[in-house]
Amino acid sequence: MNNNLEDIFKRHKIWLDSENDDGRQLVLENINMEILTDEQMKLLCESVLIECNFTNLHLNNKDFYHIEMHSCTFNNNIFEVIYLIKSEINDTRFTDVTINNSNFSNAEFFDCNFSNCDIKDSTFINAGVWNPVFSECIFENVDFDNAYFENVRISKTKFKNPINLKKVKKLTLNIGTDETPQLLNTEKSIEWIETNLILK
Repeated sequence: MNNNLEDIFKRHKIWLDSENDDGRQLVLENINMEILTDEQMKLLCESVLIECNFTNLHLNNKDFYHIEMHSCTFNNNIFEVIYLIKSEINDTRFTDVTINNSNFSNAEFFDCNFSNCDIKDSTFINAGVWNPVFSECIFENVDFDNAYFENVRISKTKFKNPINLKKVKKLTLNIGTDETPQLLNTEKSIEWIETNLILK
């Protein structure tokens, strides 16, 4: 497996260096990511990850630019200075994840679940987030400038010093249930956060 991984990472580096003219794009499926070396982690930009597992990993200063994820799992992770700019994250679960000084600008999240996550000093500028669930999360010093959040389910989640919350492009909270949704428009969603979810 390791020799095969080395080979496909070499082909991916060639693909990146040749601006997609040579080599082959990296596609990893059903891989436990703790087996990757630090150098391999640095080569994950513009790769495709399917049902991969990030558990008990402390990731520091990694650029996952334009990465594509499908049904991946993050559990008990610490992210420090992680770049997911222009990435596409689908049906992925984040549990017990601490995210610091990270950049999700222009990223797109579809049907993702965040549970017991702390997101601090990070940015969602121009990001698009559709049908997320945020349960027992904390957003602290997070920039929402021109972000798009649609059909957001929030449970026991708090915001501390949100940045540019009123400059969000769209924000619709579902404060009901799946069976009986109660959607708030952008203005009402901002008011609801400011009234109910702000930590002093």
